[in-house]
Amino acid sequence: MDISEHGYGLAILNDSKYGLSARDGIIGLTCLKSPTYPYENADIDIHEFTYSLLPHIGDLCEGGVIGEAYALNQPFVAMEVEGGDGKLPCEFSLVGCDNDAVIIETVKLAENGNGIIVRMYEAFGGRAKCNVRIPPNVIRAYKTNLIERDIEPVSIEDSLLRIELKPFEIYTLRLEF
Repeated sequence: MDISEHGYGLAILNDSKYGLSARDGIIGLTCLKSPTYPYENADIDIHEFTYSLLPHIGDLCEGGVIGEAYALNQPFVAMEVEGGDGKLPCEFSLVGCDNDAVIIETVKLAENGNGIIVRMYEAFGGRAKCNVRIPPNVIRAYKTNLIERDIEPVSIEDSLLRIELKPFEIYTLRLEF
């Protein structure tokens, strides 16, 4: 949750607690609600949660609130894996986007096994043009619907897809290698 005015604001970030309120410039987070009906012992246990106060310059978008919320809820996890026989450079990213208003939410195998799905959305409430960087070995790209059925091909130029999104639009791509 974010409350901003011209020039600055304050956000409450949390790890999946949705009892937020705002009234007369005061924001609140309800951490636990233990109802007694229909089950009198509901929620009686040990509860763990995380929250953060994030003062920021500018509004929600300028203050980077969405990125900070993702960092809190989906922290990077390092794990040791056995080496394969492939070669990757020291630095590698499967997909990327050059517009902060566009959040790449999901990268997964296509349900039909034919390529990978990249799902993104426009997060700031405005129209957004972006370049989506993809690996050089992608041979075809398609815009799909949410159930991964192809709608139209997307042109690939120098490992980039030029995409336009409407306010809050969810945009799904299928990439074939």
